[in-house]
Amino acid sequence: MQKDRLRYIAYVRKSEERKERQELSQAAQTKEIKRAFPNINIIKWMEPESMSAFKPGRPIFNEMIEMIRDGKADGIVSWHPNRLARNELDSATLTYMLRNELKSLKFCSFNFDNSAEGIMMLQMVMNQSQYESSKQGRDVKRGMEQKAEGGERPGQVPQGYMKVPVFDSDGKPMLRSKDNKVIMHTDNDPLRYDRVKQMWSMLLSGNYNASQICKIATNDWKYITRTNGQIGGNPMHPSMIYKIFNNPFYAGYISHNGVLFKGNHKAMISLDDFDYAQTLLGD
Repeated sequence: MQKDRLRYIAYVRKSEERKERQELSQAAQTKEIKRAFPNINIIKWMEPESMSAFKPGRPIFNEMIEMIRDGKADGIVSWHPNRLARNELDSATLTYMLRNELKSLKFCSFNFDNSAEGIMMLQMVMNQSQYESSKQGRDVKRGMEQKAEGGERPGQVPQGYMKVPVFDSDGKPMLRSKDNKVIMHTDNDPLRYDRVKQMWSMLLSGNYNASQICKIATNDWKYITRTNGQIGGNPMHPSMIYKIFNNPFYAGYISHNGVLFKGNHKAMISLDDFDYAQTLLGD
């Protein structure tokens, strides 16, 4: 097969969006490009982009566009159009450049013809990707809101608590029907619950301020924060003590988008004590 002498830039992107985690990895995308187009002249492999294409402003994507505008390259090769753009601005940039500087676009999993009809189909595919991203964002937001309404805090819980699996009558973890993931609920952290509750008692006594409590927790108790993956496992930081004392979660409530929902977890203090604590902190 005759070698394509146009100068191509290979673009690989792996977003952290949940749905896209099921798509090809960066290494797999690179492998597919090399397999599908062994005879094209790739002059540069862009450093893999980790930023989502749902919003404009990706530095590596912008660098690639500038190379083409400066006449340093003629075409782009990628695994699929949604690797290049999932927003209106970047989609418009690419399709407009196809009339001028951008001579060719090649994809492993999409057949593109640089014609009026081909550009229209490309726009439709990119618009569909944008719609799916927007819908996914709305679904995630609604799911988090429903979780808060049901009394469960979305995401991680504060110090003194932890997320644990919900078990069925047979002692097996219960799974969500929509994605087969383990259902989690909030429980007391046996290593930290009593210590955090003691911090609240010290503050409410009026004999200690937040800074003093933080020093006691760090120096005397050797308090270490809960770990979550690579996060945590550190001594108490002054900013964290204020996050604890300003969080209505400890009074049994979940704050989500400025609205308080009654939580299913065990409260450390009463709501009156929480309000009193805010006056002690000067809030």
